Amino acid sequence: MARIARRHGVGVKHVSNWGELAERLADHHGIAHPAPGSAKRYCYEVMECLGWIARCPEVPA
Repeated sequence: MARIARRHGVGVKHVSNWGELAERLADHHGIAHPAPGSAKRYCYEVMECLGWIARCPEVPA
């Protein structure tokens, strides 16, 4: 994830810091910041919406 973000101009040191990556994505694109505790899901959703990663198929409950 960090490598993909860096490739698109969003700098982050390491992917284990989901909060930092989420904040940088929000700042870089001027979008709302994630709710506390949801940084990882936020990163995936933003990158999916931007077309940086493939969308995950919906898993039936």
